Amino acid sequence: MRLAAILCGLCCLVVLASAGRVRVATYNVKNYLVTDRMVDGEWRFDYPKPAAEVEALRAVIREVRPDVLALQEVGPGYLAELQRDLAAEGLDFPFAFQLQADDPTRCVAVLARVPVVEVREHRDLTLRYFDEDVPVKRGLLEVELLTDHVSWHLFTFHLKSRLTEDARDPDSVQRRAGEAEAIAAHLRERWPDGQGRFVLMGDANDAYRSPALEHLSGDPRAPLAEVWPAADSRGERWTYYSGWSDRYERIDYVLVAPRLTPWVAEGQGTIFDGPEALRASDHRLVYIDLFFPEAAPQLENAPEITDD
Repeated sequence: MRLAAILCGLCCLVVLASAGRVRVATYNVKNYLVTDRMVDGEWRFDYPKPAAEVEALRAVIREVRPDVLALQEVGPGYLAELQRDLAAEGLDFPFAFQLQADDPTRCVAVLARVPVVEVREHRDLTLRYFDEDVPVKRGLLEVELLTDHVSWHLFTFHLKSRLTEDARDPDSVQRRAGEAEAIAAHLRERWPDGQGRFVLMGDANDAYRSPALEHLSGDPRAPLAEVWPAADSRGERWTYYSGWSDRYERIDYVLVAPRLTPWVAEGQGTIFDGPEALRASDHRLVYIDLFFPEAAPQLENAPEITDD
């Protein structure tokens, strides 16, 4: 979807990131949609995300103030609601994009406050799963952005959950690995020379030491992207809490292409652990700060800016 003509007129409305810094975040917002759910101890059918959770969700986003926000588990129509309510509370995201793929309900999406050049909706990625070709369930949403005259790309994903659809694949480990491999193959095809400027972020539903993450990060001898470390204010690295199993896990990730890694500030990302975090979602928001040309020279080994 080519948006340049439309966006030229909108860019003047964007609140630009200060001094070349762009804060990029990923957040699984836990069923911001209509579904069956437990509410106040009672099982409800076809019920929206409770207002208290939505208010806490917006409080988290307002506190972090990302310039680009990748979202997972946003239902059709609810991205516009979130965009509108955040704007009413003083945090305006002029650009909003949502991808409905093979799963039309739990969608990936992006909100942005920096100029957008182009959006690409990758619904056609497939994998061989046992004896058939199946789609990457939630697709891959790509947003090309422009910061200080530098174009770069954000990709967001949400790999298959652990609920299995085939008894031959307990916990859907093979399905997630296949989805990750399809995403990685697409990125390598886009930038065979390894010179892409991109951030890949989302919910992998899998551990750091998993086949899925191995595909997304690539061979250490020829890395596709680096799994960026992140921690909260206590140094803890979990991003997801399962109330059912009473288990804390790291399953949400930010991966940075080699060409952008010198521009990531502070050495590691941040996992937001404010008081609203666990009321808003079973996942925690993860973010990094990127420094572009005006600020990049202060970072050691910052890459030279050239046109793609």
